[in-house]
Amino acid sequence: MTLWDEGKFLLQNSFATQHWIYSNLLDLELNPQVTIFNLYVSVSQVEKYECWLSLTYFIEAYNHQNIIVPGDLNITLVAHEKKRGVFSKDPSRAMVEDIIWDWDLMDVKPKAGC
Repeated sequence: MTLWDEGKFLLQNSFATQHWIYSNLLDLELNPQVTIFNLYVSVSQVEKYECWLSLTYFIEAYNHQNIIVPGDLNITLVAHEKKRGVFSKDPSRAMVEDIIWDWDLMDVKPKAGC
């Protein structure tokens, strides 16, 4: 089952980079725009930095609203989310926490799984 109804949204713009896919949707009933950045962030610290930096520049340049950021971020924000192994301090965590704060995002916990 999917909640997607093609008659309710209009894809206004979309493109992909090495680390994220951008989609801008218009809700045809309520008229707000929704911006989705589906991410895959590598475990490489260099690539993590490149991903978050390019995403930050893009969002700031175009003043996006109603941002949703799903995907595999390859980062653990809090210790109790770590299922296996040792919780280690990821140098990218501070950058991601700043982005969450600056863009007024919230971490939505999955109902099941990690």
